[in-house]
Amino acid sequence: MDEATHEPHSFVHGDFRLDNVFFATDERHAPVTLVDFQISFRGRPGYDLGYFVSQSLDTEARRGAETALIDRYHSGLASRGIDYPMEELVRDYKRTVAYCFIYPIVACGQIEVTNDRMLQLLHGMVDRAVKAIEDNDALAILP
Repeated sequence: MDEATHEPHSFVHGDFRLDNVFFATDERHAPVTLVDFQISFRGRPGYDLGYFVSQSLDTEARRGAETALIDRYHSGLASRGIDYPMEELVRDYKRTVAYCFIYPIVACGQIEVTNDRMLQLLHGMVDRAVKAIEDNDALAILP
């Protein structure tokens, strides 16, 4: 967690996954709207990317798009003058992927699972996290 406090910093949503993203169906509305900002913080830019990709895409879709999404994110940051070397982005991405295993476990201990949809969501988060950890060898970055 200490490494996540080092610059560069960005605004981090903290729970950036498809359940918290709404897409407009009418041109009068904003094209994309994000909700659920209660765990936002200042942190490394790779956090939201790792969280979103590992928790919003099914495993096969993630495997097929992961590298391109990381590259696109890095290019987007660079085009806005943010100096964030690719190797740091990848390390932060892997750190977040590893952390994503903890998130649903902690959530299960802090919330009452009240319906099948919530249980299915938590099971899916654990499953996607484990597969992303394995695919990215994300635990190799631990001391």
